[in-house]
Amino acid sequence: MKIPKIGKRQALKVICSVAFLFFLSLGSISTVYAQDGVQARLETHGPVTVSTEDITVRVNPGPVPHFWYWSTDGSQDDAYHVKFQHLIEYSDDNGDEMFASTETELGGASFSLSSGKWEFSGLTTEDGDSLESGDTADSVKFSFTLVGPIRGKKNGNNGQQGNLSTTKIASENLVVVLTCHISADEGNKMKIDVYIENWNFVSEDNRLAVRTDFTTDNGTHTIEEGNDGYQIGDAFFAYEDSATADGQSVTVTANAEELEQATGLKVWFNYPSFTDTLDHDPTIGIGDLSAETGGLGGFCLGTIAIIVIPFAALFAVAVRRRH
Repeated sequence: MKIPKIGKRQALKVICSVAFLFFLSLGSISTVYAQDGVQARLETHGPVTVSTEDITVRVNPGPVPHFWYWSTDGSQDDAYHVKFQHLIEYSDDNGDEMFASTETELGGASFSLSSGKWEFSGLTTEDGDSLESGDTADSVKFSFTLVGPIRGKKNGNNGQQGNLSTTKIASENLVVVLTCHISADEGNKMKIDVYIENWNFVSEDNRLAVRTDFTTDNGTHTIEEGNDGYQIGDAFFAYEDSATADGQSVTVTANAEELEQATGLKVWFNYPSFTDTLDHDPTIGIGDLSAETGGLGGFCLGTIAIIVIPFAALFAVAVRRRH
């Protein structure tokens, strides 16, 4: 390819024009996407649905927090399900920082989240403005708050297995809140803030696990484990590898086991003991789990490099040849 001789000023104009058109196109895409927003649909005494152009999430204000979600341009028949099931305090006998069924009896109790009463907040914007059916916003927030004690099974015979009694949780002041955030800017996923306060540990050496089931009715989907998350078909269930406990950052470990009677996983998020509060952020979404680490920012930087670098090289060559 013969490179034409161009002046320094002309080459600079070419580079600036291309860069300007590229960033202008990004702005146009962002504007169109933001106008679509997050749409809210509410049914009287029924399910609540929020949708972006990528993901649709349906929640039922019922006895336990759980979410159905699917690709907005797909079929509801190909939906995925995430359900918060248990809080389990356990003694980490093998030191791997992950829950195992053999460790349940030694540490404390397994409490069923469906045994408690939950209050659904309704849909609001991030600023707290209420939304009605058919409303659209840049972002939508809703929460489930535990308003009644949860019950579970606790060992009642000095660590020996086989003698389990149903008991109410020791702390009447236990607070559990799941706050969900979905926005048009990150329209393929929904972030879930898991907040726990006033968990009375039997021992400060014990750990707490949150069991959450991740399933689908489509038995043909493959199940994969990735970095900081799990993939089933076109859906992912991801998590941050750190949480905030008593104001300090702590490491989160996760482990999973395939369910026997459904296509999916039992997923345990494992936390060290804490005195007052714990805050952790898992995420549900549609798409490739591995792509979540790069995100749009990585794409933009890569695209900018692909466009700008060749023109920078052209500019350099043109200037050298002119002189």
